[in-house]
Amino acid sequence: MIFLNRLNGIKDPKTPVWFMRQAGRALKEYRDLRRNYSFLQMCTMPELIAKTTLLPVDVLGVDAAILFSDILIPLLALNAKIFYHEGTPPVVEIDINKMHYNGLSNKLNFVFEGIKLIKTQTNKPLIGFAAGPFTIFCYLFNDAKFYSPKAFLYQETEKFKKIMKTLSALTIDYINAQLESGCDCYQLFDSWAGILSPKAYKEYVFDYNLRILSSLKKPSIYFAHSANHLIDDILGLPVNAYSFDWKVDLKAISKKTNKCLQGNFDNTILLTNKETIKKHAHNLLNDMQGLLHIFNLGHGVLPQTPQDNLKFLADLVHEYNNN
Repeated sequence: MIFLNRLNGIKDPKTPVWFMRQAGRALKEYRDLRRNYSFLQMCTMPELIAKTTLLPVDVLGVDAAILFSDILIPLLALNAKIFYHEGTPPVVEIDINKMHYNGLSNKLNFVFEGIKLIKTQTNKPLIGFAAGPFTIFCYLFNDAKFYSPKAFLYQETEKFKKIMKTLSALTIDYINAQLESGCDCYQLFDSWAGILSPKAYKEYVFDYNLRILSSLKKPSIYFAHSANHLIDDILGLPVNAYSFDWKVDLKAISKKTNKCLQGNFDNTILLTNKETIKKHAHNLLNDMQGLLHIFNLGHGVLPQTPQDNLKFLADLVHEYNNN
């Protein structure tokens, strides 16, 4: 399979394609499901997890499926309460001074049952995922601008380290359980690492990511949003592929590493017309031709993206492969 081959460093003339948030609100089939179920139900019912995960495989023809879930779901193992409201950030209820982790128990079994169900229904590679511990940490404060978690990091450093240690242990167990249930690889989403300076990332976050990624043996992808100033440190993480947003030049980064690179098509281009999409997609494909590259967006599919444009882009990458 070309997707797993790329992750394993095997060069192939064909470029695999999948999209972050490919199973979300841009798909009519997903919106139809959401009329009957809450988002939390979608993430906690194995049958819905499987059905939603497989939608983009069936509808878009992408080369890999990614587990349908949310990065905050593992917090349920810490007895957190999570409230999702349409159009606003999720709200997490948890006492950060009393956070205690004593194993997954059976609190997240719905995720693993969903994975097993998915694997009975497709031969496409399945990507598991979790958030990096700093990214999860940021959501514990319910501060949309993330000023509070940054201030806490600097002022309450010892408490911060204790929380990060707890979240790292949870993340390792959570991803391991996904892999044992059938996921072929995983992506660590460090969505908010980019709010830190290079010095702060290296001093407060890097070692926890290193611990997680060194503990998990299946093929891995690390994604950090708005992290062009952290590239040198990110390239020091032991993963199979590095995923970046559109603010960086992937071809330039390829000169610094022999690992696979994923990305980094600007998701707003999908809001334009097909001629514009084709032009910019070909530019990226031409730049990365002959290199280890997985075609993806620089961040998640925007909810207002026309489904036809998303399908057009997936088909375009496949057609490019056949030329």
